[in-house]
Parts: sequence; structure tokens; C-alpha cells
Amino acid sequence: MKQIYNCVIIGCGNIAGNYDKKIPKKITYTHAGSYKILNRTNLIAVCDNKKEILLNFKKKWKVKSIYTDYKKMLKNEKVDIVSICTPTNTHFKILKNVIKFKSVKAIFLEKPSTFKAKETKKIIHESKQIISVNYFRRWNNSFYEFKKNIIEKNLLKIKKIQINYTKGLFVAASHQVDLMRFFFGEPKKFEVIKKYKKINNDLGVDFKLIFNSNLEVFFNHIPDVNYVFFDIQIFLDDDIYNISQRGQKITKYSKT
Repeated sequence: MKQIYNCVIIGCGNIAGNYDKKIPKKITYTHAGSYKILNRTNLIAVCDNKKEILLNFKKKWKVKSIYTDYKKMLKNEKVDIVSICTPTNTHFKILKNVIKFKSVKAIFLEKPSTFKAKETKKIIHESKQIISVNYFRRWNNSFYEFKKNIIEKNLLKIKKIQINYTKGLFVAASHQVDLMRFFFGEPKKFEVIKKYKKINNDLGVDFKLIFNSNLEVFFNHIPDVNYVFFDIQIFLDDDIYNISQRGQKITKYSKT
């Protein structure tokens, strides 16, 4: 008999469960929705410091136990998987406490992991749990196929990559940075071109990443707009690949 994993959520905001208008059956946009769809996970408890939000979340997702103190929740419940869906500036403190609970097997962490690389490295060094950061495009089959059949077979033909994004470096651009790392490995150099004013404590930046073979990826921030947008253009010798609709659609343009 396959094991059923008990799951809890810390932080009951949009990505935790509110992006799903109702309990989904097949397609979900949230942590709670994923736990409900999967047949080997059981959402047993949630935590938030705002009681009204917590009560609404409990009613919508039919969760048995609710808490305003996540440490108390982890002590009282038999927990296998923890989703951390709180603001980024709280991640490090919460992670330091969660990794102390040996019963926790895995942590599903909203991106970015922390605001400081040294904090993330400290957690990785000290934790015994599996920690997955929600850069979900890495798990998209279409990107695996794109990497295998296009990127790896045409690496020397790539002339330039250009990425346009709204919002900020942490909220939006970090997704594309992670996708480029998935495609090309770790960058060997980066250059800041221009900084924009912060919005919600998130900085917009034009910058360049340089990978092996001197492959350059340019990130262009689109400031002061009221919509969410990013696209990626990959220029080869004879073809252009455009990744649009926030990464959901891949289109090929050819000279022929």
C-alpha cells in the first residue's frame, strides 16, 4: 500500500489557495489545490496569523485543523510535507524552525527562497529535508522537451536571448533566471545595466547573464505598467523561438 503524506500550509494567501476559485478536480494554481488533486497527499492543517483569512481558508478547503502559530501546528500534527507560502522576508526564520522537526520529510517553498544567498545556503547546509522551490516551469514537460530537442541540439547556433518582464526581480525575473539555469547551467558572470525604482520592495533591473561559450541572456524590465507579462526570445542562425503567455506557449519562427 502506497504511503499517504500529511501536508500543512503556512500562510493562507493567493498562492496557498485563493487563486483557485473553488476546489479543483484536474487543474490547479495553488498548493491547497495540488494537495487535494493528488491521491497520495492529505491536507490536514493550515496556519495564518490573520484569523479571518484562516477561517475562510478552512471553510473553502475543508481543512480539519487551523493554527495561528506554525510551531504549535508542527508539534501537534503528524506532518510529512510543509508548504511555506508567506512573504519572502519571513522565509528564513520559518525555515530555521521547520527544519528542526525531524518528522518533516519535505518542504515546498514559494519563490524566491530568501532575499539573501547566504541564508539559503545556510538552510541547505543545515536541513535534512528535501526542499523544493516553486519554480514550476522546471517541472513542465514542454520545457524538458524544449531543452532536449532544441537547446541541447542547437547550443552553438544560439546568437542571443532576450527576456522581457514586468513586476520585479524577485517576483518575476527569478522565474526566468531559474529557467535559463535549467537550460544552460550556472552563469559565469552577470552585469547590471539599469536599476528602476522599487515596487512593493522589489527592484526592477535591466541586466545580462553570461553563460559558457559566452552565451548572453539580456533581461529587460518593463516599468510602471498595470499588467503581468514576460516573454523570451531565443535567436538562432535560422530560427527564432518565442516563449510567451508567461511561459505557456512556445512558437517557432523560421526564415523559410
